[in-house]
Amino acid sequence: MNPKQLEEILRRHERFLAGHRDGTRASLKSANLAGWTRPYAKLSMVILSGANLSDATLTSADLRFADLFAANLDNADLSSANLYRADLRAAQLRFAKLFMADLREADLRPSIMHYGDGPTQQAATARSSTSGLRLDKMMVTRTSFAHADLSQARLNSAAAGGADFASAKMRGTDLTGADLTEANLASAKLQGANLTGADLTGATVKGADFRGAVLRGAVLERVDLSSASFAGAIMMQNLGSLPPDIRSALTGHEQWIVTSGRKGARARLAGRDLSLMDLSGADLSGADLGKAVLAGARLADCLFVLTGCAGADFRGASAIATDFGGADLSGAKLAGAKLSRARFGSVDLKQPDGKPSGRLWPTNLSGADLTDVDLSGADLAGAKLVGANLTGANLSGADLTGADLTDARMP
Repeated sequence: MNPKQLEEILRRHERFLAGHRDGTRASLKSANLAGWTRPYAKLSMVILSGANLSDATLTSADLRFADLFAANLDNADLSSANLYRADLRAAQLRFAKLFMADLREADLRPSIMHYGDGPTQQAATARSSTSGLRLDKMMVTRTSFAHADLSQARLNSAAAGGADFASAKMRGTDLTGADLTEANLASAKLQGANLTGADLTGATVKGADFRGAVLRGAVLERVDLSSASFAGAIMMQNLGSLPPDIRSALTGHEQWIVTSGRKGARARLAGRDLSLMDLSGADLSGADLGKAVLAGARLADCLFVLTGCAGADFRGASAIATDFGGADLSGAKLAGAKLSRARFGSVDLKQPDGKPSGRLWPTNLSGADLTDVDLSGADLAGAKLVGANLTGANLSGADLTGADLTDARMP
């Protein structure tokens, strides 16, 4: 098919869509359209089953009700395209761009495909290949992704309310801020997925695997957590055991972080007694914890990035693998704390638009009491330890590159 023939097929298709008698529905079944550039194309109801559309540019195209069964859309740019109720069963969408695309009620279910003829014919299940897919801010309300492979895909801020992800592979998938209200995640594989700030209100998670997933700030109202596996997940699993005012402060703070200050409120816990509390997995970045008492608290996998902790009491606390990047811990009491693999490195400050400024902000441990602290494997590169007391501290494997140890008392 040459370009002239293609244009004629598309011309007749447009007349078909307009209801003209001489119009004909376009059939481009198995056509080789690799690299095709057709932004704003009117392709509603077009037949593209088995077509090769790899590397194609179809931005803002109208593909409603399109037949894309088993089509190759690898690396295609479908940003802002309308794929409402499109048939994408068995389609290849690896590294395709669907930024702000509309896939409401689209069908990405696996399909039975037949090979061969007559008595030698065989059937095999073909699944949509969607690993690495970019679906940022996409509308996928009530879309079926059942059994699809969405590993490493980006669905941050996607509108996926009521979507079906049953038995989908979503390992390492970015679902930051996604709307997953009433979504079906039954038996989905979400190991290592990022669900920070996602709304899972009323979602079905029976048999889902969230091991190692990040769920900081996620809304889990009306979700039966007992029916899924959350082993090793980074989340506040003990939120319900905290005092009501502390629980409210933490949830409001995480919402404040996720929405960049539009909702919630910064946690102001200066001088508060948080001793022996289990805050594991909490995100307290930017909070005010000056002179707060966290003695003996459990703080594993917490975030204290750029947190004000001057003069705070962390004695005997367990903060393994906790991130204190850019925090103010000047004069803090950390004697006997477990801080193995904790991060005290500098933080790259962000500009108002969220882009890195190139300006590094060091963690301040000046004058801190770090006697008998376990800092094995900790990252202290660039930290300010002026006048800090490290007597008896375990620094095996710790990175002190560029740290300011002026007047510090070493082990």
